[in-house]
Amino acid sequence: GALGVDNIHSTATMTLPELEKSLGFSLGAKYVVATFHPVTTQPGEEEKQTAALLSALGKIIAEGYKILFTMPNSDTGGKKVAALIQEWSLRHTESVTAVGSLGRVRYYSALAHAAAVVGNSSSGLIEAPSFGIPTLNIGDRQKGRARGASVIDTDTSEDGIAAGLATVLSAEFRTKAA
Repeated sequence: GALGVDNIHSTATMTLPELEKSLGFSLGAKYVVATFHPVTTQPGEEEKQTAALLSALGKIIAEGYKILFTMPNSDTGGKKVAALIQEWSLRHTESVTAVGSLGRVRYYSALAHAAAVVGNSSSGLIEAPSFGIPTLNIGDRQKGRARGASVIDTDTSEDGIAAGLATVLSAEFRTKAA
């Protein structure tokens, strides 16, 4: 099994106010955790894919959601993705925060209180389902990995991501994921 799932059961999570204080950012009752890595098998696509994600996330910000971004890994293209996320978060400082790393306790705490996980990290397939929250898995980075019924896959287009967000944030799907 996945060690991350074992760690969840042995890790005490922070309350939402404790998490917010540690971040220096108010997440509120409606937020998503987002992580987007470059796809090494699709060189040159990272900017287009990241732009589509950010545009789709902008639509849920308009609906009152906040975004907690964890920054991408150091794979080829990661610096481009990180720069786009940082630039976008600076334009939406009331609704978005981006952190390099949360560490295990803060990350699990963020998942415990989130409405959904969005992006292309394996955590959306492994840890997020253990918290009973939906995952919107974007693109092919996790292709071939097992996933639970709380995970929805979408392509990397803005329209696909926006439609996926509408689904994972719906009351019906959130109840199913729980």
